[in-house]
Amino acid sequence: MLTQARLRDRIVQQQPPRSKVVPLLAPTKGWSSEQNLAAMEPDTAPVLQNWYPEPDGISPRPGYVVQATGLGAGAVNTLMSFVSGSAKRLFAARGGNIYRCDVAGPVGAPVWTGAGSDQWQWTNFATAGGQFISAVNGVDAPILYNGTTFATTPAITGVTGGALVNVFSSQSRLWYCQVNSADVWYLGAAAVGGAATALPLGALLVKGGAIVAGGSWATDSGSGMSDLTVFVSSEGEVLIFSGTDPAAAATWQLKGRYQIGKPLGYRSLAKFGGDLAILTQDGLMSLGAVMRLDRTAAQQGALTRNIRQAYAAAVKDDAASFGWQTIGFARGNKVFVNVPRAATGVFRQFVMNTLHGAWCEYTGIQAACFVEHNDRLYFGGTNGSVYEAERGSIDDTTVIRCNGLSAFTDLGAPNSYKIASVLRVTYRGRPDIRPYLAIAADYDLDPTFEEYELENAIGAFGTWGVSKWGQSTWGRGAGIGLSSGSLIWNQGQWNQFVWGGAVAVSDYTQSVFGAGRALAPAFRLNIYDGSPALDANFKLLRFDVSVEAGATL
Repeated sequence: MLTQARLRDRIVQQQPPRSKVVPLLAPTKGWSSEQNLAAMEPDTAPVLQNWYPEPDGISPRPGYVVQATGLGAGAVNTLMSFVSGSAKRLFAARGGNIYRCDVAGPVGAPVWTGAGSDQWQWTNFATAGGQFISAVNGVDAPILYNGTTFATTPAITGVTGGALVNVFSSQSRLWYCQVNSADVWYLGAAAVGGAATALPLGALLVKGGAIVAGGSWATDSGSGMSDLTVFVSSEGEVLIFSGTDPAAAATWQLKGRYQIGKPLGYRSLAKFGGDLAILTQDGLMSLGAVMRLDRTAAQQGALTRNIRQAYAAAVKDDAASFGWQTIGFARGNKVFVNVPRAATGVFRQFVMNTLHGAWCEYTGIQAACFVEHNDRLYFGGTNGSVYEAERGSIDDTTVIRCNGLSAFTDLGAPNSYKIASVLRVTYRGRPDIRPYLAIAADYDLDPTFEEYELENAIGAFGTWGVSKWGQSTWGRGAGIGLSSGSLIWNQGQWNQFVWGGAVAVSDYTQSVFGAGRALAPAFRLNIYDGSPALDANFKLLRFDVSVEAGATL
């Protein structure tokens, strides 16, 4: 028979410990603005700024470096890529001029002048006579680059009623959209100039409007692959035609008409693998999904469905602003959506990992346009310069600030009050790089990072070879946004080696405080390596949080 004391001891021994360590994976499924904060899917994040989600962790986004300067004040609104054999040319339009920018540094004299607009739409087109760029801007006569010079010859003739504003190729022809018109114009097969023929499409547009974009779409018709020609109206109607010659009624046939959201400008179409993606007010839509579903259902299948609320808010603010663009970056396995902010001049990008469809948000990149050139990604800045994106670990001379917050969890006890006291992060990277940690409670999206705040209040960066060891602060401080060279190490000497050791799997433990019914790890990172040549080489893998459960309230 148990005595009362032994019974009491046994009961105490059987009581579970009040604290426990809870493992949480990094939000590899990416940013989600669509879910209820109280019921988010694990491994997602309500905030993921400048953290790029990958299947095995999240990494700081790459930085950018200056490619070309001296284009004048104002935004560089168009970048064009020309690649023909060994000839690789990058052109930028700002104001009335076009400059060659593939040679890094200050630009020379413009290669084209006197344009009425720098918002050019363009396409590459190959013929037996060589490779060309055909470009239009809705104001001036079409121009043509032949590998050597820009010119208005051979001219496009026969167009009446307004200027041409968009161009694309399909079925070995160049097609042109006309300003505020439902008519499209096409040239002869393999022609870059000469007489254009009108194809009136107004009778097929139930909602009216103008044709603003188009493209070629390869699809499996059931008897093999076939190329279709796609036209998109300003009201969101999509017309799809089969055939190679619009003048041959026997073969040129309308295959379907579909309704989507209104397209966001003239740069709203992009190749996406074997599909065609359309940037609309409803989201970034797959044309394949549009054909299978009606408009409401297609929104559920949009590529942007996980960030639908953030996307909708951006569209509400700036649907009519110039700067919307979608572009794929094949080498990086990424799709970019450039989001303009006309009221403030601040741009951001929604970026998707094409490997598993996870999204994040890029901030700090003032991009008016993007282009993929020679397997690299470039953007036109708002300050008259051209930059190479997705390179290095610093934004020119500015620190990259990464801010993230994992999904909230109630640990299976929604009514229980919990206190988190210790947070450990496991990461792969250089041991001299570590994130700042905090705990967010009860759906607060902006928790306090006490150590982060302190870290950014300390002095300025020391410069190796100038500052004295033991007297100056090395690698810490309020250096964010410094315009001096104090962030830049000498690439010829010090930057050839990594100070702090080789890349390895490490962990870092920090005391935190968070109290509430639902908790979430918050994490920030400042990347100021200072080198365009080195990647940050950091990947966050998981968290472990020490939690003490309180009473049910």
